[in-house]
Amino acid sequence: MIKAYKFRIYPDKEQIQNLESTLNACRVLRLNPTYSSKIVTVVVDT
Repeated sequence: MIKAYKFRIYPDKEQIQNLESTLNACRVLRLNPTYSSKIVTVVVDT
């Protein structure tokens, strides 16, 4: 049986910026997989 949970979050400004940047990176990877190697390289280097 699959269960689902919903959570309501109230992030502060810094958390909102982190969430937006993470979701934007995921969106770029999903829409254009040719960027994946470039983004992974940047993440590994930092």
